[in-house]
Amino acid sequence: MNRSSILKFLMLPLFLVGLISFSCSKNNESEETLPPIQEPPPVEVRDSIVNDITLDRTGPLKGKLAKEGMCRSYTITVTGGNIDMDLIHSIWTNPFSKIKYKYSFGVANFCDFKEVKEGQSFYFEIISSGNTDCINCAAWYPSPEKKLNIKVLEVIP
Repeated sequence: MNRSSILKFLMLPLFLVGLISFSCSKNNESEETLPPIQEPPPVEVRDSIVNDITLDRTGPLKGKLAKEGMCRSYTITVTGGNIDMDLIHSIWTNPFSKIKYKYSFGVANFCDFKEVKEGQSFYFEIISSGNTDCINCAAWYPSPEKKLNIKVLEVIP
């Protein structure tokens, strides 16, 4: 390598450093001041149990329609009766709202479940099969994975 090649080799990094520092310099007089980036408002995440109850294990099965989601997605909470705990969730969390429901299950035979409104309590029995052959929309709303076929015996006013 000759002397001029070595000088070119050494001058190239110095030239690049100068070019970069020149292109990154600030001229405060010509730049506009941008407004600060605003953070979005915090989203309230509810992490509470809506039915903080002690299950009365005597008498007939009693439940409450805790959440009526769209397209017949029902969340039932058991409030009384001697139910097999393997059939229901001890606590189920709605993935959308983050609300927790104690002693809950979904309704498998949603076509038969009509007379109960959200928030109402009712007596029911578990049946072996039910009607799911009805017109239903295709939208999805979460309900507990454990589902039961039930027959409403009496709605409690």
